[in-house]
Amino acid sequence: MIASFGRSHWTIIREWFQDTSSKFGQVWSTNEGSDCFYALDVLLHLAGVPNELTSKWRWESTVRYFLHALYAFQTVIAFLQTKHVIERDNVFDLFVEVMKWTFFIVAYFKMFIMIRLGRSVAAVRKFIAGKEMQSGDAAFDELQRMKFKRSALFLLRILFVLMVMDAIFLSVPSGATAIVFFVPPEMKSAGPTATVIIHFFGISLMPFLILCKFSCNMATVGMLLMGMQANIKILANRYVKILDKSFDTEHHLEQLDREVRSAVDQQMEYWRHLHILRNLVEKTFFLVHYYAIFSIGGFYYITQNIGVNAFSALLMATTPIFLVEYYLWCNLVESIQNEAETIGDVMYELCAKMPYNREKHSAYVRLKSNKLILWINSCNIRAMKCLGLFDISTLAFVDLVNVSYSVLMFLINMS
Repeated sequence: MIASFGRSHWTIIREWFQDTSSKFGQVWSTNEGSDCFYALDVLLHLAGVPNELTSKWRWESTVRYFLHALYAFQTVIAFLQTKHVIERDNVFDLFVEVMKWTFFIVAYFKMFIMIRLGRSVAAVRKFIAGKEMQSGDAAFDELQRMKFKRSALFLLRILFVLMVMDAIFLSVPSGATAIVFFVPPEMKSAGPTATVIIHFFGISLMPFLILCKFSCNMATVGMLLMGMQANIKILANRYVKILDKSFDTEHHLEQLDREVRSAVDQQMEYWRHLHILRNLVEKTFFLVHYYAIFSIGGFYYITQNIGVNAFSALLMATTPIFLVEYYLWCNLVESIQNEAETIGDVMYELCAKMPYNREKHSAYVRLKSNKLILWINSCNIRAMKCLGLFDISTLAFVDLVNVSYSVLMFLINMS
């Protein structure tokens, strides 16, 4: 019975490894048809965020239970590390410990946010993957979707590389790393072999798995914003096509009305899903903004005090994740708003170029009024805000850099 139990589990592990290897081979290849959403599902699975697709994987429950056990084990180690750091009564070591626990707490908050808003994410993801937006130019539509896939894959590749780098840096022994990442004395009594195993699973893998939790929110929202950006470009191109289209003079108003109504139906569907995504972005950006202010200055302060070593390299490899996350969201949100204004400009031009026909005066007035309303709504799309505090834009990113520098100077002056 024990032998059959072992064989069955080794079969699951072998099949999981073969399937994951083939999928990651697609992700890391130059194949433009690579499934970017599969790579996202792997990241969410490692972060402990369930979804409908990963639940269908045969090895999902085994890996999930193993990861939960590993997270619990790492949490116990982290508590023991904190206990011994407090006993040292060293202010700098305590500051580093506070930074470590703040990172862990924010990572878990991001994971819980993704679990809580899972249905919203699934709805927007389904809309993007469904290819419902059509501009009438198949080549243009396919190009925008291909750009989205390439950008999303590039984002995920960068994240995985940074997470692996962090795991490698933390595995390199150094005095600075031992400040907060060390095998607790209570566990060293198990012997040298057990200590090596504890160090690998409890410390070396800790940054990789915690960064999976921390990055799952950034990767998911970033990919959804990229997908919505591609879709609004397709929608804007549809309106441009209508503007450039030549209609029969006698039936110009009827044909134009039919084309605009069809485009507006797509636009309303897009606005509905953008509203869902807006709620997701606004609820999570507050956490992103204030943690970035605190962490960027704090990490550079720690790096300045410990000098050049593996731990400082770990911090320097982690900090870009905060900057990339912040700038990515700001840039994509601003891009979507700019495309919405482009649609408004096209609607205004359509109004200006509409030929007047006395015999169809009422139809002319109705169609022009509808276009003016669409123009005003498109140009005045509600900006995404950080819980109503400020607009999410590239200007906010510039402010972040300035404030983070001020935090760094404050910490240096206080030390």
